[in-house]
Amino acid sequence: MIIDATYEQGAIKLPAGLTFRHDYFKVKIEVPEQALVNAIEQALPIATVPAQNTQTTDLQQRMDAILAPYQAQLGKGQSYTPQEYKAMWHQHLEVKHLDR
Repeated sequence: MIIDATYEQGAIKLPAGLTFRHDYFKVKIEVPEQALVNAIEQALPIATVPAQNTQTTDLQQRMDAILAPYQAQLGKGQSYTPQEYKAMWHQHLEVKHLDR
């Protein structure tokens, strides 16, 4: 759904009478380029797409290392128990945050 709204001194003003099903949700805002000051362009990070190469990235290597013990089960299409999913998740978090 597209809704016309107004930006006014740091706040987005929506039309009156709108009610939403949820308290929090993401929205996309289209801002006309002529409304931006040039300085803001320097403050916003420029999205860059990493160059794709044939080498396996560090992230892929780490994911492969985590999933290696489960590769046979993944290939057969067998489902995991909740305890197995929990163990995989905990292992992922240890690798990600504790570098284990």
